[in-house]
Amino acid sequence: MIFARRHAELLDCGAFRSLAVLIRPDLRISVMRSQRLAFDSLLLQSAVGSDWQRRELSVVLEGRYLVRAGQGLNIEEGSALLAHQERWNERWDAQPLRTLTVEWLGATRRLFGGAAELAIGRRPLARLRALASRIESGPHTDEREPIARDILRELDALGLLQPEDLVLPSLSPPPGAQRLADAMSRLGCNLAGGPALCDLEADISRSSRHLRRLTHHFADWLDTRGLGHRELLRNRRLVAATSMLSVAEASVPRVAASLGYSGERALRTALQQAGLGSPSEIRQALAT
Repeated sequence: MIFARRHAELLDCGAFRSLAVLIRPDLRISVMRSQRLAFDSLLLQSAVGSDWQRRELSVVLEGRYLVRAGQGLNIEEGSALLAHQERWNERWDAQPLRTLTVEWLGATRRLFGGAAELAIGRRPLARLRALASRIESGPHTDEREPIARDILRELDALGLLQPEDLVLPSLSPPPGAQRLADAMSRLGCNLAGGPALCDLEADISRSSRHLRRLTHHFADWLDTRGLGHRELLRNRRLVAATSMLSVAEASVPRVAASLGYSGERALRTALQQAGLGSPSEIRQALAT
């Protein structure tokens, strides 16, 4: 499995989000931490896109998670959300939140629709928290598949999976995929460091054209969904910008500076070109 990180923060506002993820072509397991940042997927679809019909299981390890699907679900700590949605409206509360999410493809995705909340006992929750911490610590290559299998076994014991979901054929990442993931992670964790000027080509000693070919070649392993490295970086900055605008005291210039934009005008232009509207429109949408 490939391991990757993403991180963005507003230091002076005490707001941040981090993501640690294990990726395979057929499976993605991620641990997300967020504090004071809201998120709404519908705001981001025009910028990020979503061509992966997913079956998803999210366990709330800490905090509270809100999904506006149908009548809406308020998922508290110690509960899980099982869902299969192509398009849905999701966000999390401003309080500190930590989730473990499993997303996968397969025949079972055709057997389930909608979303449902499920309770998890104290002991299974403690074991899932421990496994999530191992992912966040950056597991060694030979630890990643066992961690993934342990998580699937825990979820199976809770009755949350189908037998075919447990089939996890051994797959070895193609040579160079993890190196590229590491380089992209460095960019994704350093959005404030002038990301538009970061030289990913020099970082992995490849030309821009070769790097784009590699990104497309490793698309399934890197979870890039067919985008090139510059488009991926653009999308990550837009995701972070949208979330940061949910912090009431975070001014637009402050958000722009924290993400390496040259100024407020550059951020506004990027948001509008992505079809996300103005910062005030985004704030209003996140507040509703």
